[in-house]
Formats: sequence, structure tokens, C-alpha cells
Amino acid sequence: MSDADGGSRNVALSALDQGSAAAGGLWNGSSAALRGMRSALGNADVRRTYVQLLIALYITTMVLATGLIVALWWLTPIAPELSWLWTMIYWVMRIAGSLILAIASPVLALFTVNLVFPLLGERVFFAGMRVLDPARADALQARESMPIARALWMTVSRMVMFLGGTLLAFLATLIPVIGALLGPALSLYFTSRAMTWELLDPAFDKRQMYLGAQKEYVKRHRASLVGFGLPFSVLLSVPLIGPLFFGLAQAAVATLYVEVLEPNGDPEVPAGALPAAAGPA
Repeated sequence: MSDADGGSRNVALSALDQGSAAAGGLWNGSSAALRGMRSALGNADVRRTYVQLLIALYITTMVLATGLIVALWWLTPIAPELSWLWTMIYWVMRIAGSLILAIASPVLALFTVNLVFPLLGERVFFAGMRVLDPARADALQARESMPIARALWMTVSRMVMFLGGTLLAFLATLIPVIGALLGPALSLYFTSRAMTWELLDPAFDKRQMYLGAQKEYVKRHRASLVGFGLPFSVLLSVPLIGPLFFGLAQAAVATLYVEVLEPNGDPEVPAGALPAAAGPA
């Protein structure tokens, strides 16, 4: 066998291994989402805890989704004198853009609520984690949180990255033929990843993980995070009833964290650890 053939075979095997690992991660994340929902629904303490978060997220999601979709249609008027090509482009932008905004609005609401009421999500996360491992939940919750200014900076940074991905998805809708499908698909990917990342914020906060460390963690576990977020992203985008499941998502992510991402326990915070990214002190 020539060196070229050996190299090609190695590349093919590497691609196959990466694909298999990604598929496994997606399955692990999605199955954790289902187990987490069952666990949260079956526990009275979790249901009581997420009521406040549910109310705040539901109202914020409905306001954002309605306002953004109305603004999109107002910004894309279809005048009678437009050619058939521009009329079709505007309708694609309206329909695909509305779908993208419906998918993205729940995560934008999550960012907004976490900025205004940063402790609501933490209570629900640890209530869900306590169902799985009470001692571990109590130990992690007892750790010192990062400074509030830096925690807010983390949320804003994650929101800016998500908005960048959403803008990219919207621009993809302008690609001829495939854009109407590619744009919403990209939006679903970015939304699934960003939502799971934001839902894990209580754990990152207690572990003193700054933005650089979070990026590396998300990159390493990307398939599992997207797999967990996919069913919730679809579910939460359903008009009117979708946002009602937000509390379940926040509680269910504890299952992903405990059983998939960190099955061996929570790493200790290194003494004197420095922030991995710049931001407010």
C-alpha cells in the first residue's frame, strides 16, 4: 500500500471516528433531555421551584417573539410594483425569518431573565440536581459564586455570540434554493447549543469557569450540548404553549450535567485560578 493510500485511509478512519463520536454525543444529550424531563415532572419540589422562572420566561418570550416577528414583517414590505423575483425573496425572508425568530426568541428570553433575575435559574438547576444526587447538589451549591459583575458579563458575552449565530442563520436564508431550509437549520443548531450553554450557567458559576474556559468546555462537549438542546429548541418554539416547558429545561439540564458531562463529580476550583477571559472584575 502506498503512502498516499495509507494517508487517505487514515483520514477516512479519523472522519468516521469523529462522526461516530458526534452521533454518540447527540444521542447522549437527547436521551439526557428526556430523562431529565421525566425526573423533573415526577418531583414536587422541582415543580414548585420553577413556577417563578416559568412565569418570567413565558412573558418575556411572548413579548420578544411577537415584537421581533412584527418588526420583521414591517421591515420587509411587499409593494405592488416589485418584480416577481423580489416578491419571492421578500416572502422567503418573511417566512424563514419568522421561523428563525420563533426558534431564537426563547433563548433570548433566557438571556434576558438571567440578566435581570440571575438567581431564578440557579434555584431550579439545583432543585433538579438534588433529585439525582442531593449531597453533590448541596456541595456544589455551597461553593462561592463568581462576582456578580463578572457573572453578568458572562451572560452578555454568551448573548452576543448567540446573536451573531442567529444573524448568520438569517443571512443564510438569502442563498438561492437552499436558503429557506439552511437558515432555520443553522438557527436550530445555534439555538440548541446556546440554550444548553446558558442553562448550565449555575454549574459554571459555582466552578468559577470564566468565558475562555466555558468556550473550551462547550467545544469539547458540543455534540452532547446540541443533542440536549434540540428537542427543547423545537418544543419551546411552539407558539403559546412552548415557553411553558422552560422550567423543565432548566431542571432537566442537571441530568445532562450529572450523568453525561461530569459523571465522576465536580472538579475542585483551583486555588488562585485566574479568569480565562477579560471582563469586569
